[in-house]
Amino acid sequence: MFTMTSYFTVPTDTGWDAMRNLAEVRAFQYRGLPGLRSKAFIVDPVRGLYGANYVWESREAIDDFLKSDLFAGIVERLGEPEIRIFEVPAYLERGEIVYLASGAALPAAAGATLPAQASGGM
Repeated sequence: MFTMTSYFTVPTDTGWDAMRNLAEVRAFQYRGLPGLRSKAFIVDPVRGLYGANYVWESREAIDDFLKSDLFAGIVERLGEPEIRIFEVPAYLERGEIVYLASGAALPAAAGATLPAQASGGM
């Protein structure tokens, strides 16, 4: 699993409500994208940044996305983004561990009762 942060530097006098609207419109284009686990659109009006934090199932999924028409469309509109890619050794969703790169067994969901043997109880 990998994460990618990408952001575009846009003029600080950009219409930020329009950028937020752009994020909402573009969100629909990412539904069902192969290998995409999650995406959070981000804006920073003070520093003039618009972008996203992604979580991908594989590095290959990132590479495929970066070659896609979907990515090319936003690059055409906003220019080349700054991109950072990182390996994800552990991942939580809604406060629950859902991925461990080691392949270790995942813990039971919060509030779930563990069998006596696993919990050390009698």
